[in-house]
Amino acid sequence: MKKARVPLRTRLAVFILLGASIFLLAIYVYTGNTSKDAHDILIAFGVAITSVALLDAVFHLAGGNPIEQQIGDLSAEIERLSSNIDVIEKATKLGILEVHDCTANFGGKAEWLKVMKATNLSMDLMGRTLYEWVRAPELYNIVIDKIVRDNVSFRWLFMDEDNIYINHLEEDGRPIGETIKNKIRPVADRLRSIRERVPTALQGKFEVRTFKNHPLYCSVLRIDEKYLITPYMHSVASRNSPLLVIEGRSTPWGIAYEHEFDLVWAASDPLFS
Repeated sequence: MKKARVPLRTRLAVFILLGASIFLLAIYVYTGNTSKDAHDILIAFGVAITSVALLDAVFHLAGGNPIEQQIGDLSAEIERLSSNIDVIEKATKLGILEVHDCTANFGGKAEWLKVMKATNLSMDLMGRTLYEWVRAPELYNIVIDKIVRDNVSFRWLFMDEDNIYINHLEEDGRPIGETIKNKIRPVADRLRSIRERVPTALQGKFEVRTFKNHPLYCSVLRIDEKYLITPYMHSVASRNSPLLVIEGRSTPWGIAYEHEFDLVWAASDPLFS
């Protein structure tokens, strides 16, 4: 427990009174023809006491003892850095690479397509409609080039029109079931047209499924070893929800979200016959 510091005014009064008393005693010793050594010692002691009082006042007016203050500041900074390092180490162990305050601040359409173009092996994508992805004109060429040129595999997953939870979904306090239904059919049509342009021998690398029996609590985008996760919240639209970037399929959170995707995927129906 930190000890309370005596107020400056009280300290000054005590030291000045003590110094004055010692000076008076020194004068008494001198006038009484007592030992000169005793007189000199008392004078030196009085000067020391008075000096301590004056120095204490000066240090106080300057913000405190400079060395003591610097040591205190350094100790506080070390403690803060130690706490930050502990947080970073825990986040790294979980696989957390970045955290964004909302998905919209990650970047616009170009940034998401850039992430997609960076795929080397495989891409998993799960969301309620995938509408924003599918409406991008560049999607055709990106997907086909990745499959034909780079041998990349795709698994895309979104809600079925007959999903049993679709009519109960809300965002910003408003029902969004009908909005989702209106987006699902054009998304399905667009994905079919993309698959038709993929060479027949490679069409197995572009798999799409729809799910009927899950409400879906987050969107999942996996690019090779990296995940981008957006939680679905009742109170705000997905663009205003936080975004987590997770590195490593073998990290605890990477494993958790891969399991989430695989579970919904296994219980879903293929879009292509």
